[in-house]
Amino acid sequence: MSLSSDRRSVLRAGLGLAAAAATVSLAGALPAQAQGFAIRGVSVDVRPLEARGLNGFAEALGAEVHRQFLAQFGDRITGDRRAPLLIVTLTSLSMNASAGSAGGRAGRGGGGGGESDYLQGEVSLGGQSFPLLVQQYSGNGGSWRDPNIDRRRVEALAFAFAQWSRRKIGA
Repeated sequence: MSLSSDRRSVLRAGLGLAAAAATVSLAGALPAQAQGFAIRGVSVDVRPLEARGLNGFAEALGAEVHRQFLAQFGDRITGDRRAPLLIVTLTSLSMNASAGSAGGRAGRGGGGGGESDYLQGEVSLGGQSFPLLVQQYSGNGGSWRDPNIDRRRVEALAFAFAQWSRRKIGA
């Protein structure tokens, strides 16, 4: 059975589109250097929170933010010492007194209120920076009866902060 020239053209065009789509999908699997965007690592600065009296809590938050940034940007980390360092400075944290409660105190180290937790900071990469404020429903961490609720709320804030940073950077 032979194909007409019109059918062959359509078939070739379809195969060409399939090859192009495969190339685009493979681009996500390429090393960071091949995609033109690489970082040397991630540094999280919690000194502004420590200055507000959140010493131990600030360190735990900083460790979780660092973990989440490594998860979000791990594919961009290279061994090249010339690559820029991604610097995250956490400036303010506000967690409602109880998860899901509309009545609560202003928070830890910042404003806020209502039923939301907030994490604010600045993300810098290669001489450019942007401020970032993320808001999460305080009930996102689960039931307020859970003894690990504060840790889970911090994890949710750190995840959102890292995820929004990746979107803003365009990685």
